[in-house]
Amino acid sequence: MYLVECDLRWGVPQDSTSSVVIDTCLAELERCCQETCGQPFFISMLSERYC
Repeated sequence: MYLVECDLRWGVPQDSTSSVVIDTCLAELERCCQETCGQPFFISMLSERYC
């Protein structure tokens, strides 16, 4: 098993619009798909609620 941790918040400025954040995250997922040559990979989405 080959594990790569990727925090999708890395490289996204705090003042970014939602569309910029989504585009950045989707580009990172595309990069992961290219690196694995289309092989299946696991995505775990964890979060916390900040009140």
